[in-house]
Amino acid sequence: MDDGTGTVFLNTCGNNRDQISPELAGFLDFVHADLEKSQEKSNDPYIAQLQDSIKEIKVSREMGVRYVLFTEKLEEEYRDGYEAGEKSGLEKGEKFGLEKGEKRARISIIQSVLSEKGSLNPQLEGHLEKASIHTLDTWLRFAFEAENCEMFLHKIGK
Repeated sequence: MDDGTGTVFLNTCGNNRDQISPELAGFLDFVHADLEKSQEKSNDPYIAQLQDSIKEIKVSREMGVRYVLFTEKLEEEYRDGYEAGEKSGLEKGEKFGLEKGEKRARISIIQSVLSEKGSLNPQLEGHLEKASIHTLDTWLRFAFEAENCEMFLHKIGK
């Protein structure tokens, strides 16, 4: 920013304590501490002030209401995000399932048509599975036109 402010990143797990002030080191320890340790009495006036403020916030009815509202809002946002993700996933799954079903139907019809024209070539299954729906549509027409399986394979270039 052009207003003379800057950004400082602090790491509570840093290992260069000799390069920072004891006050900053104490603050980093406070931030990193678990609940029990963070509630221990501190000799540092700033940490003591933070601890007092935290205690006041915890017993404040107004802050309690704000906390509950904030928690509810977070849960609502989570639910909305989850539902949106679930809906998107279902839509993608349905589309994939429909495409797979359409492909399976075309393959089945081609196999059925060709089985009436002679024995099916074992390689045919692999070719059919790898083909796109568009290609299968073309091959379906070839299956009806072909007099036998060999002519079909020749027509599709296999």
